[in-house]
Amino acid sequence: MKKNHASLVTLGDKLAQSADGIRAFVVVRDGRIVFEYCRHDVRPSDLQQINSVTKSVVGMLVGIALRVGALRDCGRPSAIFCPKHACEASTSVCTASPSSSY
Repeated sequence: MKKNHASLVTLGDKLAQSADGIRAFVVVRDGRIVFEYCRHDVRPSDLQQINSVTKSVVGMLVGIALRVGALRDCGRPSAIFCPKHACEASTSVCTASPSSSY
């Protein structure tokens, strides 16, 4: 665990020195926050604009769901899984298959 702690401290230092505009960064392990960085002008409770990050997170979750068997039929429109948003996602179809490598 010491090595992981040292790595997170190093990560925190690099984030603090970064000029890339990273406002906040969180590492969650086993459902617990193990590291949290907020730039000097940001509080953990502040809402952040995440733009296209959502698509990447959803893609990873779909891959995990396929791998563990929680999602079996990936050829159907995504609106079936979220009927409340059906008109927004009526043409979205997952193209991965359970045999894909992750």
